[in-house]
Amino acid sequence: MDVLKLVLSKTRSCVQKYGMIQPRDKIAVGLSGGKDSVSMLYALTRLSSFYPSQFSLCAITVDNGYKDASYEEMEQLCKDLGIEYKIVKTQIADIADRNDDPCAVCSRIRRRILCDTALEMGCNSIALAHTQDDAAQTVLLNLLYNGKIESFLPLTEYETIKVIRPFYELPEKLCTQLIESCHLPICKSLCPYDKKTQRQAVRQIIQETDRISRGTNHRIMTAISKINKNE
Repeated sequence: MDVLKLVLSKTRSCVQKYGMIQPRDKIAVGLSGGKDSVSMLYALTRLSSFYPSQFSLCAITVDNGYKDASYEEMEQLCKDLGIEYKIVKTQIADIADRNDDPCAVCSRIRRRILCDTALEMGCNSIALAHTQDDAAQTVLLNLLYNGKIESFLPLTEYETIKVIRPFYELPEKLCTQLIESCHLPICKSLCPYDKKTQRQAVRQIIQETDRISRGTNHRIMTAISKINKNE
């Protein structure tokens, strides 16, 4: 099975398993320009051509306000895919940088803007490109830094809009493979905190564990799913 078929198979399975997409949904894809969000936009576009419940897509980029940010390749990609696209200019970078926890501030403001913009565009759903790796890292982050065992869910309600994560059971490495296989463009991260966060530290812990015993992410997610079922 080639990488696109594998990604589509896992995406469709996850969407169906958690009831993420209903007939006539209009889904706003949060398009950061990174490999995960670009892969998800491409996968959902392909999925929309044959999925039993018809749905439509648009894409939203929240521009944090970094000086050299450029989304021309994302604009061209959306044009090629026939996807409505909107870039929202902000000064989130300056606001976040003045806080003790810039990542949390950035995430909170971006989510608010994404939600408001999606509603303005007539969407009833937002798709975020969190992968299985992200979910497993969140479990370990909460355990080590907050003393609790939990992660984000594949389907949640955020105020007046539904938030779905179609890549919830997809290994991040498949995003990298899809980008390479389908020659998809990506934007380089300009965030000064990139790879300097607690999440990056947890990612390294998981990678080291995985070298000794393959399948660490899968085992973490299996454990959290059992906990969720028992609650």
